[in-house]
Amino acid sequence: MCSQSSWPGAIERGEIPATTDHALLAEISSAALLSRLLVTGEPLDDLFLHTLVDAVLLPMLSHQLGRR
Repeated sequence: MCSQSSWPGAIERGEIPATTDHALLAEISSAALLSRLLVTGEPLDDLFLHTLVDAVLLPMLSHQLGRR
């Protein structure tokens, strides 16, 4: 389980809201990584990781910032 204490610096800097659903973020991240690794067999390369962050995780965090 991922808790708020996992990212205290990011919360203090205002990069992510304290109300971020950390468990959901961890579940989405791990699902995408494990699917890539175990289901499709494609590499966990920089392009995939950048795309995951830019297209999925940052928009999710931005959406949660708007809900403050």
